[in-house]
Amino acid sequence: MAENSVQENAGARKPVAKNMEAGSVEKVEEVPEDQMLKSLSIGEKLAYIQGVLNAPKNRYNSHGKYPYRSLEDITEALKPLLKLTGARMMFVDKIEMLGARFYVRATAVIICNATNERIETTGFAREVEARKGMDESMITGTASSYARKYAANGMFLIDDTRDEDSINHEHDGGDNQAVIQPTFSKAVNDALNSLQTAWKANKDDDVIEVWKALPHLDKQSVWGALSDNWKKEIGHVVGVDFKQGV
Repeated sequence: MAENSVQENAGARKPVAKNMEAGSVEKVEEVPEDQMLKSLSIGEKLAYIQGVLNAPKNRYNSHGKYPYRSLEDITEALKPLLKLTGARMMFVDKIEMLGARFYVRATAVIICNATNERIETTGFAREVEARKGMDESMITGTASSYARKYAANGMFLIDDTRDEDSINHEHDGGDNQAVIQPTFSKAVNDALNSLQTAWKANKDDDVIEVWKALPHLDKQSVWGALSDNWKKEIGHVVGVDFKQGV
């Protein structure tokens, strides 16, 4: 999932009408397409790219038997469009702890070369605790790739919800893969911290009070962010079965 933020400068840049002679009908100068696209605001540039971007699922997972696209496929399709519209793109990663698990928060940023106007979207991916054959840096790199891909999906309106690539990778080891999670609200983050703080202080009543105060959808988000060990401990206190979940 992704969250959006937009920063744009005021003032649109449009082709200028030119008078041929006094009293004549105004005639709009014909502007080359690349020049016109470069004159657009960052929001207009993004809308154009969203409309023409083509990043098909040309890869195939023979084990899971499904087509998919990678982050590289998306960025390669984007490069000529960014050049055409006079924009650039970057990704910024940040490691955050939500509950008892580390997540990579990737922010995709598209920037207008002329004005530095920018639009941002964010994606999250959870680091696994361990994966056979991978050291810690490789685990973080895998989570970063998935988080960046989903930030890009949100930016350019790419829907991967029907890909197995987006649903926990059950075809290739279940929890040994990065798990994509939505951006959590402040209420969910606060609840995670409050639950764990109360549990560590042996204040079961506080744990129960925090849990009961959460709306059902927030309970699902909190439960999904907890590690298996935390689910067992918190679940025992609030009466949620570890295997069945919320």
